[in-house]
Amino acid sequence: MKFKKVRGTNRRLRAIQTWVKNNKILNLELLEQQHREYVKFWVRPWSDFVIGNGYEPLKGQLKSTFLEGLQTIFRHWDLQLKTLNKPYYLKIWLFENQLERSQVVCAITDKINFYHNTFLKRPSSKSFESSSKNSGIQRFGNLVWEEYTEIDILPIDFRDSDLYKPIEESRIIGTYKIQNEDYYIFEKQKVWLGESEL
Repeated sequence: MKFKKVRGTNRRLRAIQTWVKNNKILNLELLEQQHREYVKFWVRPWSDFVIGNGYEPLKGQLKSTFLEGLQTIFRHWDLQLKTLNKPYYLKIWLFENQLERSQVVCAITDKINFYHNTFLKRPSSKSFESSSKNSGIQRFGNLVWEEYTEIDILPIDFRDSDLYKPIEESRIIGTYKIQNEDYYIFEKQKVWLGESEL
């Protein structure tokens, strides 16, 4: 796939820094009401809500600034959540093939288990540090990473449709029946979940 070049690196860097600054303070009042909060990467052009928006992925200084920003948000939220003196869920979700979808997610009280089934736990094929896609991400310091899989479903008869691009057989995990229609369950991409060491 050919990507559109992202122009204006300095402007994009400032936008990433502004995104970090605007999101590193967790709204504890809102969290107490909703019991969960998250921050996604809302920096154009990567946040444009167009399927496969065609822009080149984060790389170089933009990528490292974004990853440092995720860590900054995570660390600030961690400090703020500790002041609540109650258990909490706090993780970075790092999407391996779509880094710009990565986010920091937290939950308290009855929502702590809310995210436990978001991704499928898979046997790790390699460690986070040795993952070739994650080279240069060791700057996350003392976080513990676990490998998960984002899954999706498609109708089994999708192969007869021009709406879906083919998926590799190796990515099909199983089948599922919904209202008498059969669906494939398939692996969409690898997601690394990072949390503080205990």
